[in-house]
Amino acid sequence: MRCCDSTREESAGHIQKNKYPPRFAISTASVHCQLATYTALSPSSTVQVVVKSKTYTLKSSTATPLVHVGTAPGGASYRYVIKGKKEKNTRSAIPAGGSSKPEFFDRPNSVSVPKLPKLYENKYPNKVYTAAHLENEIASVHFSASASEIKKFSQGIKKFVNTTLAIGGESSRDWAKRSYKVSISKDSDGLYGLRKFKLRAEASEPTMIREKLYYDMLDAVGLPTPSTSYVRLFINNDQIGLFLLVDEISNPWLKSEFNGGAKYANGILYKMDGGGDKVGANLAYLGTSESKYSDFYSVEEASDSGEKDLKRLINFTKWLKDNGKKASTADWDKQIDVDGFLKHMSLEFLNAAWDNYWVSASNYYIYHDPKKNQLQWLTYDLDYTIGNGIESPQKHLLTDTYSKYSSDQPPRVLIDTVLASTTYKKNFEKILKNVNEKLYKPDILNKRIDGLVSLITDDVAWDRSLKRVAKGDDWEWDLSDFKHSLTAGFGEDGQYYGLKEWITKKYNAVHKQLQ
Repeated sequence: MRCCDSTREESAGHIQKNKYPPRFAISTASVHCQLATYTALSPSSTVQVVVKSKTYTLKSSTATPLVHVGTAPGGASYRYVIKGKKEKNTRSAIPAGGSSKPEFFDRPNSVSVPKLPKLYENKYPNKVYTAAHLENEIASVHFSASASEIKKFSQGIKKFVNTTLAIGGESSRDWAKRSYKVSISKDSDGLYGLRKFKLRAEASEPTMIREKLYYDMLDAVGLPTPSTSYVRLFINNDQIGLFLLVDEISNPWLKSEFNGGAKYANGILYKMDGGGDKVGANLAYLGTSESKYSDFYSVEEASDSGEKDLKRLINFTKWLKDNGKKASTADWDKQIDVDGFLKHMSLEFLNAAWDNYWVSASNYYIYHDPKKNQLQWLTYDLDYTIGNGIESPQKHLLTDTYSKYSSDQPPRVLIDTVLASTTYKKNFEKILKNVNEKLYKPDILNKRIDGLVSLITDDVAWDRSLKRVAKGDDWEWDLSDFKHSLTAGFGEDGQYYGLKEWITKKYNAVHKQLQ
């Protein structure tokens, strides 16, 4: 795998921070002191730079065709040119003898994106935020392989030297723009320490912002959660599009999240997928036989101590059935982080995460933290949220009180049992009100949204202009649809609500409910 972005470059698993690999190094001692080094990123075969009205051709890299490097006079503003087309805006001068960052053609180097306020402190304060995730920039990722390898890959999984690339998720195979899973060999440090991640296509979400925003909110309320950032994806000479890079919930993420990146004897990790079944992974006790759970519950990662079955999870469901409604808070704390779970449920409710636990009993993990000997709740797969994908029978999710939320579904044992406690019900209402007023308020979220819009608009336009390399479902949205869906829906099943529209209406409904 080769990955390059506006602040760094990684080649064949070898990472060099704040400098280029040796094949790109140009000694300023060997060139005239008036020259500067320019590095442009573009899938075009030829890139030029214009300085003081004179054009200089950059040389394509042998490592990746995205990178073009060359020298030209420094000390003056400049623009890159592709096939006679100049960038819209001039770039600030590079001092003579200096070097530019790798700069993507016709994109700003960075955009200021306001952060969300930190509402609660993370109970794991030593969490490692990897430098792979850029906050105010969009990285560019390039995979290269032979045509035969790419053809094999389109049929399943294919290894590329030290990297495994796979189609991500069952539903992703239905879309023309597919999501991917990436795994980099343990022999490498990975992408700035990141070895396993997903490239989420956001093919079903017109703004491409909802999932990113949801993960941002999880972090803002102090919950263990994957980090995310936007990247441009290229495979060989194909332009694939704009994707959301999301940490994969597995090791080494567990080590980074729960142990500050230090060596860690991780606990067992369970993955729950309701599979479209109404009962799904609702955490009901079904007896001692693992076969009764295998449709919806699985071991995603065994513990370092050798635990690799569903026994601990089954025991927890039995405890819920036998003791949950009479247990003290101290007894609960010996089982699961209830405070963290309630924060998760507050965001599921506000964002109407109808494909997750409270509505669909699906798309979540439970991790056993061996240091605390306590279960931790983790949420994933968050594109069908904040109004996206809601069909006519689900419109009530916008205005339902939390006590009626999901009332048309079978029991959701954990949330039902927790809210049966007067203490936890009061705690949940306190959390919900705090999150609604200090995080979900439109004046707060819209600043973050507007920053993300500024960051990705040009790349959304590029993404929506591309011909997809696979066959499948495609909404065929364009840039005007992107802009429209920020504030309003399209008036049809799955697309009734705009992003900001949902936030405003949901905030107002919950504000009134909790008065």
